[in-house]
Amino acid sequence: MDLINGCALALQWSIEARDLRKIKLCFSRWNVFLRDQVKKKGINERVFTVNNHYLTHICYITEMLGPMKAYSTRSTEKTIKKFSNLIAGKTKTGINASNLLLKLTNYNNNLIKQLEEDTKRLDMADTYNSTYISHQSG
Repeated sequence: MDLINGCALALQWSIEARDLRKIKLCFSRWNVFLRDQVKKKGINERVFTVNNHYLTHICYITEMLGPMKAYSTRSTEKTIKKFSNLIAGKTKTGINASNLLLKLTNYNNNLIKQLEEDTKRLDMADTYNSTYISHQSG
């Protein structure tokens, strides 16, 4: 029940300080329960996944960012999916990912350099006050 209660509290639109304390307590008790079950050999220690680890940070994240319903990680998920799809190989995926990031970094650096060069070529002489029309109220 602690897992369910902690999640239910974390997914409210309005969260107060006492709710944060309850969330922290619920997820702490959930982890204690899991540790006890692992010790009793009731469940495998692989139950401690990254998702379970993230539960321990929900209280802090909610304190910093506000209620979880008020923000989304959808854009991050889309970015991760895009990069996952670009990593084509089934072997040596780490090297493939590294090459992909290097290619993207080079592209971004070249784009920034090109924008800086284009900006320098702009003729800023035409942007003086004499080129603007004064409004009657000013």
